[in-house]
Amino acid sequence: MVKDPRLAHAGLARDLNISTIQISERDTQASQRPKRQGEFINTWSIDGFVDELMQPSEFSFGTFEKRRPGGAREHRPGSGTLYMKRPGASTFARSWVPSIGGFQGMLVTHDEVFSIADHLSIRDRGKFTYRPSVMFVYHPCDDAMLSALELEGRGWILQPSRRRLATDIVEGMDELGVLLAGPGWPALFLVNNLVLASAIPVSLGVHWLVFQQRPGWLLSLQGRFRWRLFGRLLVAAVPLYLISFAVEALLTGGLLALVLAARQVGAHA
Repeated sequence: MVKDPRLAHAGLARDLNISTIQISERDTQASQRPKRQGEFINTWSIDGFVDELMQPSEFSFGTFEKRRPGGAREHRPGSGTLYMKRPGASTFARSWVPSIGGFQGMLVTHDEVFSIADHLSIRDRGKFTYRPSVMFVYHPCDDAMLSALELEGRGWILQPSRRRLATDIVEGMDELGVLLAGPGWPALFLVNNLVLASAIPVSLGVHWLVFQQRPGWLLSLQGRFRWRLFGRLLVAAVPLYLISFAVEALLTGGLLALVLAARQVGAHA
C-alpha cells in the first residue's frame, strides 16, 4: 500500500502515460457594444489580467520532452519549471475545449502549472524519472484578446479607457477544463471504441434470450438493420475518425515543442 497519496497520484499519471496537462480556458462571452480604439475590455479584473499578461510566460517541463523551447530558462537548476524571456501575452499555444474544439491561446503564468507538475512528479536520487509538462493556455473573450494585442502595440502602456463586461453580456460562456495528452492515448481510445462496439452483438443476444423478441427491434423502428443508412453514415464517419486519430497522434508526440508559437517582443524581448 502506498502511504503517500501524492506518490499514488503520480504513479497513476505515469501508468496512464500522461505526458502533457493543459489547463485550458476559452472565454466566448460578448456584449452588443464592440471594443473601441483606446479601450481595454475584459470579463474580470482588468488590473489582474494586465498583470498576468505582462509577466513572463511560465510552465513546467516534463520528462517526455526532447528539447527545451528556444529562449526558455530554468527558475533554478533541476526545478523542472521554465520561464520565457517574453510576456505571456506574446507566447501562444494550441489547446482544445469541448464546445468549440481547437483554439490558440496565450501561455500565461498560473501557480497550478507548478503545483500540479510537482504533485505528479517522481524522483530517483534527486532526478526526475517522471514529470508531466503542465501549462495554462488562456484565450479571453474576443474583445479582451484585441485589447491585449493593442496593449502590446502601445508598448505595454494601458489604454486610457477601461470596461469590464458584466450585465451587458448577451452571449457566450467562460469554459475552463483540463486537457490530458500522452503518446499512447490514441490507441487507448481505439481499444475503448472496439470494446464498446463488441457490446452491440451481446445486447442483441440478451434481448433475444430474455425478451424473446427479434433483435432487429433494438436497431430501428423497422425491426431490422438498415444497411443503406449505415453505409452512408460509415462513409462520412470513418474519414473524420481517421483524421482525428492522426492529429491526436501527432499532437501527443512532444506536444510542448509543437504547440509553442512564440513571437519576439520588441524592446521587451
